[in-house]
Amino acid sequence: GYNNYNNNNNNNNSHNGGDDAVALILLSEIDKYSRCLPYLKSFMRGTGWEDNHWIQVFNLLGMKTSGPKAVTRENVTLANFLDRAAAIAAAADQIKTIDAQAQGEAVLRKALSELKMWGLQKEFQFSELLQTVSGRQRRTPLIKEWRDSMTEVGDHQSMITSLKQSPFFPLFKDEVVAWEGKLAFLQEGLLSLNAIQRKWIYLEPIFARGALPSQQARFRNVDDEFRRLMNQLESGKKVVMFAEVPGAKDKLPQMSTQLDMCQRALSDFLEDKRGAFPRFYFLGDDDLLEILGQAKNPNVIQSHLKKLFAGIYRVKISGDQSTITAMSSMEGEVVDMSGVGGVKVLEQVEVWLANLGMAMQVTLQQQNEKIKRGKVSDENFRAVSSQVLCLKEALDFTAQTETFLSGKKPGGIRAYQAEVQQQLKRLVEMDFTDFNLLQLKKQSLILDFLHYRDVLDYLADQRTDAIDAWSWQRQLRYYDETPSVKVRMAVATFEYTWEYQGNAPKLVYTPLTDKCYLTLMQGMHQGYGGNPYGPAGTGKTESVKALGQALGRQVLVFNCDEAFDYRSMGRIFVGLVRCGAWGCFDEFNRI
Repeated sequence: GYNNYNNNNNNNNSHNGGDDAVALILLSEIDKYSRCLPYLKSFMRGTGWEDNHWIQVFNLLGMKTSGPKAVTRENVTLANFLDRAAAIAAAADQIKTIDAQAQGEAVLRKALSELKMWGLQKEFQFSELLQTVSGRQRRTPLIKEWRDSMTEVGDHQSMITSLKQSPFFPLFKDEVVAWEGKLAFLQEGLLSLNAIQRKWIYLEPIFARGALPSQQARFRNVDDEFRRLMNQLESGKKVVMFAEVPGAKDKLPQMSTQLDMCQRALSDFLEDKRGAFPRFYFLGDDDLLEILGQAKNPNVIQSHLKKLFAGIYRVKISGDQSTITAMSSMEGEVVDMSGVGGVKVLEQVEVWLANLGMAMQVTLQQQNEKIKRGKVSDENFRAVSSQVLCLKEALDFTAQTETFLSGKKPGGIRAYQAEVQQQLKRLVEMDFTDFNLLQLKKQSLILDFLHYRDVLDYLADQRTDAIDAWSWQRQLRYYDETPSVKVRMAVATFEYTWEYQGNAPKLVYTPLTDKCYLTLMQGMHQGYGGNPYGPAGTGKTESVKALGQALGRQVLVFNCDEAFDYRSMGRIFVGLVRCGAWGCFDEFNRI
């Protein structure tokens, strides 16, 4: 290259000692060329230059750019530049400016080239939804992997913004502005279409079942438009093709608005049903819609009963599917409802479920009336629900204790202690090993009698001799005030509400359990809630549930997390108030 040529001539010149005139001329020329060599090696390399940049440089150097002997970027040689060495040195600053311009434009050109390549290569990823409609299979393409597309569109928008800040932007203005418009539509359109697809996926199966006849026509119009658009996108595949779908900009907000109207109508419809039967407040929309869609099919609704009632796991239905004749617990305890004539299965599911709730309460009240006088016979022990058996013994314990405390029976508390111990012994000796359900009843009663024994021991230790003594008033006490049962603890009084509890295992009573009950009862008496405090796994939630069970209440436990917002909490509170149920909010500090 230039360096070798320059070095060789310097060596030749030194051998001739400077006497050769030709050598002097050559040396002079080489010195001249050497002065332009740095320019040729730096900003005249032509990297990133386009035709317009070459023409500008050729014109500056006085080269012909037109005609038969025109110099072009394709035929220019090193000799052409060596012939213009002086001109290069003179125009160095201007050439440097042209090179800087070319490099800046090259950056923009490369960025736009990458953007074009993305547009040519980036495709939507589709899954398909297959449905049977009117006996024919229908296929709907659905977009997946939204996040990648939206992230890349956002990145390219940021790049376009930076390109517009470049001093070389004007040369690419039309192309940049065109891409800016496409990307802006894609950013907004993808967000909108994502929301529309989610709404459509939620609403489509609901309307396919024939729900909300008044909104069917509206949804079908949106359904046709949505499926047509998705088929177009699947055919084009490329993400940028979305921006070229005719009318898409106007159709998206229209579809979104129409789907919102369908969703509001659905929400209003569900709210009406929840208002008619408040236990529906504790069901999600999907479960509620399934129930409403199968209103006269109690077999389908069976799976949801445990979410609506504390102890009802299943119901028994007459052969013609028209009447519910009994309810049963998860453990298999069957409570016959013939005493109230059963529950008719009606067209309005909210009506017959409300009737089921009332029949449940009346049935338990009837059982209590049947056995509350005298001792429990073997027949009653087998026929009556575990809950009512325990309630009867609680009523008897309160009545007998107060009889002995008031002196109406001789011997005082010590005499009654002996009676309770004898009853406990009889229970322990009962053998139901081969009958799981009867064994569960026996276990529940034994736990209650152990508690009664402990209470009597405490009363004896405290030398209690009056009904109004604090040692007795602080206990959970049951009073028969036909037709209701009142439960008292200290100054708090609550009515027993006859919610069927089934026969799940009971909580073992401890002194801490009594303190917890006492605190919660007094708090609720004053219109407050309560907050049992302690380490995880110590029985806080179970104690709240057990107290509700003792009062015949429905207790709903909610495991709180960040997903609970003011709307969901509001709906829960409305449901609790309308049902008269208790809400136990586990880990409520996470809300």
